[in-house]
Amino acid sequence: MAQYTILKDDCLSLLAQRFNTSPEILMRLNSEQIKNPDLIYEGNTLTLPDPVIESIPLDGSRTELPPAPEELAGGEDTCSPPIDLADILYVPAHPKTGKQCWYGITQEAKQIIEQEKALLDGTIVEGDVQTTTQNLSQLGVLSKFAAKHFEQFMSQDNADDYKTLNLFKLVITRYLYKKSDNDPFDVLYDMAEKANVDMVNLKGKVENWRRYSEYIKSRLKQSDAFKRKMQNRQRSRSGVDAISGASINTARIEVTRQAKADQYLLDQLHNTVLSDITDKIESMEEAAIDNAEGMDSDDGTEFVYREELKYFTSEQQETIEKYAKMLSDNHDEMSIAQLPHDKAKQKLKALIRQPQEVFSPYGVSWYSAAVSNLNRQGLVVKEQCLTLAQLEGDSLANQGPKVLNEKMPNWRAANQVIDIKEDDFISDLYLKCLGGAEDKELKDVVNRVDLDWSYYPSLALITLIDNTITEHQKNLAQVLGTKLPLDELFNQLLWVKKVAKARIELLKGVAQSRLESSNPTLEFESPFVASLPAKLTLLWENTYKPKIKNKQGFANDAKLNDLQMVECSLMSSGELFYLRGPAWYMPESNEDTLCSQAKEHVRNITSQITFASQQSNSETPVSSLSEALEKLKNPEVKLDLFPLTKEAAFDTAFWSDGYHYQNGISPDGKEAQYSADAGAQLFRFSSKAAATLNTPLSSYQNALKNPKQLGGSGEVSANFTLLQAQASFMFWLPFEKGNVGVKEVKEAKGYELKLDYVDTHNKAHQYEVGCLAAKVEGSVYGLAGASCQLSAKVAFGPSDTGSGNFGIKGSSVTAFDPNIQRVSVLNTGPVSSDYAAEAGVTVDAFAGVEAGGSLGATVYWQPPPIKEKNQYQQLGSINGELSASFGVGSKGEFRLLFQGGVLVLVSSAKLVMGPGASGKLAINLDMLGVDRFVDTLLGVLKQHDFKRLSVFGDVDKDGNNKDFEKLNNVLTLAMTMGLSVADVLLMPVSTWAEYKQSTLSKEYAPLLATNIIRTDRQATMKAWVTKLPPETLRNLFVTLIMEQDKPSGQYNVAQSNQRLAQSIVQIMQWLVDDENDNVSSKRQWKEALIRMNDEPAILQDKPLQWESFKDNWFKLARFVKPFSVNRLDVDFDRLSSALCQNMVLTYSDEMEDPSANSYQSSYVTLPKVKVRRYHAYPISMVENPLDKNEPIQIRNTDDEIETKQEFIMEWTINAALS
Repeated sequence: MAQYTILKDDCLSLLAQRFNTSPEILMRLNSEQIKNPDLIYEGNTLTLPDPVIESIPLDGSRTELPPAPEELAGGEDTCSPPIDLADILYVPAHPKTGKQCWYGITQEAKQIIEQEKALLDGTIVEGDVQTTTQNLSQLGVLSKFAAKHFEQFMSQDNADDYKTLNLFKLVITRYLYKKSDNDPFDVLYDMAEKANVDMVNLKGKVENWRRYSEYIKSRLKQSDAFKRKMQNRQRSRSGVDAISGASINTARIEVTRQAKADQYLLDQLHNTVLSDITDKIESMEEAAIDNAEGMDSDDGTEFVYREELKYFTSEQQETIEKYAKMLSDNHDEMSIAQLPHDKAKQKLKALIRQPQEVFSPYGVSWYSAAVSNLNRQGLVVKEQCLTLAQLEGDSLANQGPKVLNEKMPNWRAANQVIDIKEDDFISDLYLKCLGGAEDKELKDVVNRVDLDWSYYPSLALITLIDNTITEHQKNLAQVLGTKLPLDELFNQLLWVKKVAKARIELLKGVAQSRLESSNPTLEFESPFVASLPAKLTLLWENTYKPKIKNKQGFANDAKLNDLQMVECSLMSSGELFYLRGPAWYMPESNEDTLCSQAKEHVRNITSQITFASQQSNSETPVSSLSEALEKLKNPEVKLDLFPLTKEAAFDTAFWSDGYHYQNGISPDGKEAQYSADAGAQLFRFSSKAAATLNTPLSSYQNALKNPKQLGGSGEVSANFTLLQAQASFMFWLPFEKGNVGVKEVKEAKGYELKLDYVDTHNKAHQYEVGCLAAKVEGSVYGLAGASCQLSAKVAFGPSDTGSGNFGIKGSSVTAFDPNIQRVSVLNTGPVSSDYAAEAGVTVDAFAGVEAGGSLGATVYWQPPPIKEKNQYQQLGSINGELSASFGVGSKGEFRLLFQGGVLVLVSSAKLVMGPGASGKLAINLDMLGVDRFVDTLLGVLKQHDFKRLSVFGDVDKDGNNKDFEKLNNVLTLAMTMGLSVADVLLMPVSTWAEYKQSTLSKEYAPLLATNIIRTDRQATMKAWVTKLPPETLRNLFVTLIMEQDKPSGQYNVAQSNQRLAQSIVQIMQWLVDDENDNVSSKRQWKEALIRMNDEPAILQDKPLQWESFKDNWFKLARFVKPFSVNRLDVDFDRLSSALCQNMVLTYSDEMEDPSANSYQSSYVTLPKVKVRRYHAYPISMVENPLDKNEPIQIRNTDDEIETKQEFIMEWTINAALS
């Protein structure tokens, strides 16, 4: 559960409002520390409730599998004639083996099968997810899709115990037992007993605690008695009544001590029961891990539990991880990128040749071993998907910028940097890289012949720019001495890096599209790999994180209590339909237990059947079903059933696919398209595909052209390719009726974003930041597609194709299902299944399903104010990996964070997309949109009583937040270096802090002043300054008061300091002139000055804040006064009077000993001297703020403020420093 650290001035009711809950729930979750709702303590950590989840209630009922016939087929007489078969059942993929199976069935078995078929036909209720989910739950087919983790490797009884123990743990950790009408001690004892905790030992511990508590109380009573005796003796001596109130006070103390003693006992019992239950849970988990060893996952390799990942994976996944790491450790791409072209090409040729050599005098190389083993698992590397020309190049045009190769031939070598003094060279490089086209799409800019750079030269170019920026951070003085202005210099260098990054992204897209083609080919294949898997995934970054593997695996390996939908067909009708399996009517063989349950009403005849479009002479063809059934009475006969497909009933899309035929070729010569895995079958079942697949192929193909609804939200229409179990679509987010059928973004209806912020009273407010819309295109298939069909919501995650895109899956949250707990455990005593609802126990019916498919999305944003005519601009793209990692968050959560130098907007998917989405949506902000978005984001600073942004998450005890600090660094660099936010984000993240420190140095101050007072940048700088957070504005002031002692460029020392003073006054003028909100500018000014001391403790103490504001105003005034030209001091006084209106400045003249704080004070007495002291107070505390030179009158109701004879004065240099 989420945690929150209490800040000063927080109160429970406001926190409840902020986190969309109630004070009562917060008290219940934190009952150990909150005894009084009006009394919470700064620095304590609160447990917050889980987000409210709209869940589908399940009643826990189950519809059993149909029972097998009770009587033995043909009777008990061993001399009975051969059993009469009524039909042949075809199963394209058996639920345990995935293989095709054929069964001869009796009339009685056929009737039962048709009843099961009729039951399943009514399962999917289009447009009604709740009823559909309830139906699927009753049929027992949802258990395969829930993430069971440890339970999947336990027996049913142990799994039930494990779930019960976890429920108890939840009840205890959330203190829900205190809410019960029962005695808390009884509830804890009851849970302990049901959890098989040693009750004799537990009660013995409680008795020991009780005796200890009574002993402490008795000692305290003795101590109290002694104190009273002494007090009475003193009172009697002084003649004071010894009885006055003593007995009442003693009673109160006794009640308090008894309550503390009871709480002590309850706490000890709580901790002990929780510890014992936790130990049992951990023991069961360890046993489950042991049980998992030796079991095969869906990929055919054994399960492995990874402690550091906290989930089960498989040996295959670890193999992929191992060889990806081998590739990463040994295949140092940078070492190739930093070689001269000829040597790089030679090394690549030798590298690529290694996996192709069957015999080598040097043995198998690491590269060959890594690539071969990755290929076996279906992963390919970039060298297999890009040509040598695309990797390193064939011509000079491929080898990076021409001007770079001409003027700096060794630029690719390690540790090379561009000479920062070569202004003309940098400008030429910028222009040759199409500098000036910043307003165009980068993918269009780099898709040109003159920028046809290959992968490794592009990688080397990025490194060169990073090295240059990093190197010159160490010697900023050299940078400041260049002719080219610093902002232009860095802007040009970063543009080159931006183009190189775009080239690499373009090449990645080329490699990925090669794999996604209908007939993918590779540059080379390893002779050590007999055949590549059908599905290939690009391993671009040479890094790999093992995937979660669950026992259900969603392959065709169901167990008796783990059912799935199975596609079937009776040869009498030829129609596709569904049964649940495995079951007695589809035994794996004639020897297994399922077959014996069938009592010979079902016989596996797979070994007797041939079904091939090309005839052979070894089997007997049959012309009719009745003939086949008659001949099957002989268990030795071999039959060819293909002739039966000549009947009209088999002229369907289902039977036209080559999958069903033993040679994999359909009668019309086409190869198989039918996908037979369990996920694909569920997809077709959930899509009610049987009706379409039972029509002629021409009708099926026409039906595919007509979009159908995907999922229960009713917002997404898709084109279904049912044989492959795939849905392709293009839709707009948010899910709005007005977005159905939209083609262009200008027609889209966006979702209005509202940003949370906290005011000075810790009350939450919202601020409009425009609206978002996203165009999503792609496809989803198999199990992920089935989960989408069976859900009203979708969740996002990384694509399973490795394309860098994202995938989706369905999300159908169900409330506590009583069926998962053994009633005998929970139906008696104080602890019941009702606690599950109290504990918020919910489960996503498809939590065990990974996001699938390959989707891309372009996210558009319309800045406020939102006009009638849409004016969207591209903002970024959806990040599937981050969307999955952030999971489900609190209602309406909205966060901004930095991830590897990328600014990421993370929001509740429901917030951005509407009610059709769940979980989180992470949007990488791209270079084009980030500046405008950050500008809008900072507009919240102008809101009245603004205190801090909630968008960066909670702050620590000192009021700090790491992501906000990073934004402050970025904004500081943008302001001081004259760059855009997008440009700063392109700089190496490792240099941000160093550059910030350098740009806030004494040496840099003159350039900062130049950026502020340059006439050509006035409008831009004003727009940014008036919205800067106080933390950033503070940085500017701290730098601008650094007095210069040597010339700077064309300016002498005096002129340099005058320009610094002018910059300070210019910033003050911009704040005063801000047309949006002058009140907010005063607060911005005040908060910036308070923070100039850079002492976190000041922010927690109001009087210290007032003193800090006053002290730092004096620093500014003392700097401006001596360097005032053109009446700067007059302007400073005028602007100070406006900006400091909410604060009152006072002075007092005091007589002090000049040696009071020196070592001489002990032996030297000097005459006292008059010293003038200054203080500041908020205007709200002053009765007479306008009475200049009059004694201040403080509204000091709590007597917290101690004042001397202080007189009100003006915030002016003339008054304070004359």
